[in-house]
Amino acid sequence: MKMMLKDDKKRFTIISFALYMFMYMTLLTAINQEASGIVGPQVQLTLYYVDMFCVTLGFVLYGICYDVFRKRRFPFYTGIINTIVLLSIFLIKTEMIFMTLAPIVSLFLGFFGGFFYTYMALSLQDDPEAGMIMGIAMSIAVFLQWFLQIFIGIEIFFTFVIDVLVMIFLIFFRDRFDLDKNILETQKVKMTDILPVMIVTGIIFLVFSFDNRMEQIITNEQFQTINIYTWPRLFLIAAYLGFGYFHDRFAGAYDQLCALMAALLSIISLILLTNRAYLNLSMIIFYLELGLLISYYNLIFWKICLNKKYLSLWASMGRILDGGISILLALFNQRGFDLFTEIIIDIIVIIMIVILIAFENRGRMAENRESDTEKFIKKYKLTEREKDVFYELLKPEIGVEQMAEDLFISRRTLQRHISSIYDKCSVSNRAGLIALVYRK
Repeated sequence: MKMMLKDDKKRFTIISFALYMFMYMTLLTAINQEASGIVGPQVQLTLYYVDMFCVTLGFVLYGICYDVFRKRRFPFYTGIINTIVLLSIFLIKTEMIFMTLAPIVSLFLGFFGGFFYTYMALSLQDDPEAGMIMGIAMSIAVFLQWFLQIFIGIEIFFTFVIDVLVMIFLIFFRDRFDLDKNILETQKVKMTDILPVMIVTGIIFLVFSFDNRMEQIITNEQFQTINIYTWPRLFLIAAYLGFGYFHDRFAGAYDQLCALMAALLSIISLILLTNRAYLNLSMIIFYLELGLLISYYNLIFWKICLNKKYLSLWASMGRILDGGISILLALFNQRGFDLFTEIIIDIIVIIMIVILIAFENRGRMAENRESDTEKFIKKYKLTEREKDVFYELLKPEIGVEQMAEDLFISRRTLQRHISSIYDKCSVSNRAGLIALVYRK
């Protein structure tokens, strides 16, 4: 970690992402709390989901600007507009102004988010410490927000000051955000790209069960008996740093296990939430699962996006899924389920997540094996026809006659290709070839 913090590029990446996430969290928190003194509980709950929709839309809009219109510089003018809108909310505290301008601020937050998520994906490509860089940045943002909330209080005035300071920083250092991705062959979307989307969708569904119940309690009680920004929130830091450490230490081998742990923790937190005596414990578990989920979808989509045509949209895919699915669930789950029904549904979802993880592992193993064989073919300079024969030879269950039939060649021609392959690879038989390809 000491070496990481001495690296100027990594230090700048941590500070930049921490500043954005700090601004993101404080602005949304201030808007939510400010609404409690201006509008009624039901309107506030509606505004909460409207703001979530606008944030999600902002991520999508930036992706369109970046991927379709190739506008890749820092969105300077949108920063100025956002600051003006925020100042208007601060100065004119009326219900109509608030209901109109608050979603606009949320939209710009999402737009900036698309910019920063794209920057993080490009900045962390091939970095063996990507997990800890993300974890430290997110942890700093959480701690700063908690400190501000507890010791000063998050009000529109303070968020306006934070917004101005962050904008000054970003504009001053805007040239450092111009990054290019390493030259990678653009690939089409594969099943191994879709499966993480489905896994994240399932976990978001589980997290929403807790989040929806908690949000309803908070808005109904107008923040009088529950404060979600007290010390349990600091367990987000444990999740971010823990996930980041294991991601880097084991090169992402246990990322799916952490995602599955988040899914399992969701049921425990939901059950504990029904008893106010266990409120803090349920919040601790919730923040742990939330931190694991965010870490998982950030890192996996930042990696996937690097060889995709729509890089920015894929880089922000986790946030887009998080906001979009939560909104859809809120629309179709206004009445909610009883606890028993919700737990049964959650268990079914967890089983589906396990199945999806199994399929993802199988698919990635097949991709890795295919990549290894392609390297093998290049190394031993096999011709195109020998390449076809080579792939058939890797299927022990297929005999020579069936092989010749599948390739539409005579048996004599097939034997000639096989002999050529054996000579190039310095092996004497099929078993030796397979052992050479898959040896460790």
